[in-house]
Amino acid sequence: MEGDEGDDKHRGARGLQAVLRSAVQLPYNVAVGLADEIAIHTEGSTPGKHDGNADIDNGQLYHELPSQMRQSHQHDNDEPTDLASSHMTHTAASASSLKAAQHDYAAQDERTTLAVNDSQAAEQRPGGSPKKCITIQDVAGNIGKESERHESQPVAGQPAAQSGLDERLSETSSSSGIPDLLGSGAHSYHHYRISKDVVLRLEFIGPKDTKAALLFLWAVEIAGLVLTFEEFGLKITDAEGAFKNRSWTIANVVIGAICFALLSCTVFIYASRSVTAYRLGKRWSRRRRRFATLMLIELAAQWINVAFFILPNAVLLARPCDLFTKLVPACAVVRWTMWNTIFLVAVVQAHNTNPYWRSESTARDGSATFGTWRAAASSNKAIWAGGLQAQKRHHKGLRGHYEGAVIDAPWTLHLPKLIVWCLMEGLGLACAIYYGIGRGIPSRAKLFRARFTDCWPRDSGDMCAISPVEIALSVLLMACAYIYFALYFYYLFRALFKLKDLPRWDNKMVSLQVRLQLKIRTLVVSFYTMSIALLWFVKMQSCMSYVFTWYGMLPLQVVETGAALTWAFFAFPTHFDEKTPILQVWLQEFAWTEEEKHKKFLKRAADGEVGELLSNEPMFCFETAINMLYWSSLIYDYKEVRSDLKLEVAMKLNNLEQSELYWEKALDNKMLMAWNADTIVLVFRGTASTTNALADLQAMHTL
Repeated sequence: MEGDEGDDKHRGARGLQAVLRSAVQLPYNVAVGLADEIAIHTEGSTPGKHDGNADIDNGQLYHELPSQMRQSHQHDNDEPTDLASSHMTHTAASASSLKAAQHDYAAQDERTTLAVNDSQAAEQRPGGSPKKCITIQDVAGNIGKESERHESQPVAGQPAAQSGLDERLSETSSSSGIPDLLGSGAHSYHHYRISKDVVLRLEFIGPKDTKAALLFLWAVEIAGLVLTFEEFGLKITDAEGAFKNRSWTIANVVIGAICFALLSCTVFIYASRSVTAYRLGKRWSRRRRRFATLMLIELAAQWINVAFFILPNAVLLARPCDLFTKLVPACAVVRWTMWNTIFLVAVVQAHNTNPYWRSESTARDGSATFGTWRAAASSNKAIWAGGLQAQKRHHKGLRGHYEGAVIDAPWTLHLPKLIVWCLMEGLGLACAIYYGIGRGIPSRAKLFRARFTDCWPRDSGDMCAISPVEIALSVLLMACAYIYFALYFYYLFRALFKLKDLPRWDNKMVSLQVRLQLKIRTLVVSFYTMSIALLWFVKMQSCMSYVFTWYGMLPLQVVETGAALTWAFFAFPTHFDEKTPILQVWLQEFAWTEEEKHKKFLKRAADGEVGELLSNEPMFCFETAINMLYWSSLIYDYKEVRSDLKLEVAMKLNNLEQSELYWEKALDNKMLMAWNADTIVLVFRGTASTTNALADLQAMHTL
């Protein structure tokens, strides 16, 4: 009787797991079906027409949530289509199944937890190892977003839709019997067709290329620091030497020409790959398109910036006496406009990594105002855990949804930043106009020439002096730049603070963006802050200050060129003739148990070209990690103090048969080895005593 009861319990548990697995995978499969239909619809249209909603899954680096895919598609197609009605049918079935799954687990804790329990009463595997009991709690917490989003939709056609979904579930459900809550199951990327979509280098770049790009940028920043201190020293020691020393003009032209050549090649490659993607009908996802667009804007702005940096310096090199001409303020205005745009792009990029809440009042038309977003975001005080998270927020009558990152929001969200852009642009124009009225007039230029013999000044002190109005305009102009810098650091560190409370699985792209900005943009912005203060505001009445203000700052041009090239390198669309790359998202697949890992290896190897690419790649296993954690903890106390960790339990974790302890007490080195016919486990204790630390230092010295 007891055996029958145990079998009934196990059958019930397996049935419950099957129900949970089906409920959890239902929204995902709905998204897969919808994405495939969109892809077929797009491929049948005119070549070159881009579908902004490429079929991309949850686990993808630049994924779009199903809701975002629907919203973009509905926004691009004003009239309802058969595809839209089909989508309503699918989502209605999804809502019904998810609601049923949530009903039985409504009283569960809101946080998803994974508990691995070794129970003495658990069944024994062959070989005597305790069977792991993996418990998943609150599945509804992971799928609440989709159920909340679809509860209000009609349920017409539900039986037919459910039948189609069941067929798709039977093809894609994991055979391991464990719900795949986080998209780690059988092949969460099986519908991702790399031959049809634009892929950015950021998605498949390896560690060697990443280190090479960062080393290039750091070398450029070191060169910029050297140039900054050299020019600052020249400004301090020979403030009026602009008329005597032409070396700075030659350096500006030569180094500027090198930067211009590098930028021209990069712009050409960037543009050619984008045009090729359009010609071949490649599809851009929203996130890819927006990220690539921002980086292209920065690259083009710096290209124009360097061109108008070279122009006045080349003219001055050809005509040394023409230090004050109307060409100087004209080129300066263009450069300041480009700097203004580059600073704006940096702030937008930092803001794009922040979490985004959208009010339900704006959900129908897909737009959101800045005030609405602020009101909805201000009500977020909770900490999320689990898979897809989208909790309703209430603030002054507004109800909002967590929608991912700001990069998914409408561009109108960034409109308030244009206030700073317009303010800085107006101040730059005012400086140029005042320059033309004062120093640049013909009578002033004639007076300048009359006081020189072969362009060598007899008394040049008052020629470079500026009025209080010019000082005020210059200070306000650079104050706008510092406002940009403050906004950048605010948004970046705000993203760091907010993202730590959100599930990383749903925010992989923005987390990667934040890490890249910490390594790339943060140092660059800090460099701007220091260089502008040294080269702009110190000794503002000197001729060298005039040169740096109106002819351009070479260190800033060098560093921004390096930053633009680095960002472009990461944002490049892959070359379409290259061998299919291994995307980072493919390497993020993992298994809960070792049994599941083996099955996933077999499925991955059978996945055509992708399987061949991944045949030699490892896969993280949660059960293996827990086992190794047990061994790593055991080695510290084994044979030394009484501990609850037992060697017998550790041996059973991996079905090991024999063990041997190696403990050199004179040096306090300790290693435990255990093995069976096909497995060996080696466990080394870390530095745990002064004697062991001295032994480690001696070994390092010997090596």
